[in-house]
Amino acid sequence: MAGVSSGEDASLLKDMGVDLLGFPLRLAHHTPDISEISAQTIIRNMYDPSKAVLITYLTTAEALVELVKYLGVSVVQLHADIPAQEARLLRESLPQLTIS
Repeated sequence: MAGVSSGEDASLLKDMGVDLLGFPLRLAHHTPDISEISAQTIIRNMYDPSKAVLITYLTTAEALVELVKYLGVSVVQLHADIPAQEARLLRESLPQLTIS
């Protein structure tokens, strides 16, 4: 489920059986629903932070690594084409990261 905007949303969605919670940030076309600091706080307080997914249009490994580490997520969903070299750098920098 994408667009989580509060800890209450996260708890409610967990109780409803939602598997993964999406946090759209650094978007190409839209304004994010929440700030990066708010997303970080929600993720850190989640029942299972591994269920958080960063949804983004970022295309450089450096920016992706920075945001993934800041948020504490282990899954990223890329919504923009990322150059092959950047994808390799991302994989080398965060080998355990799930990329979709």
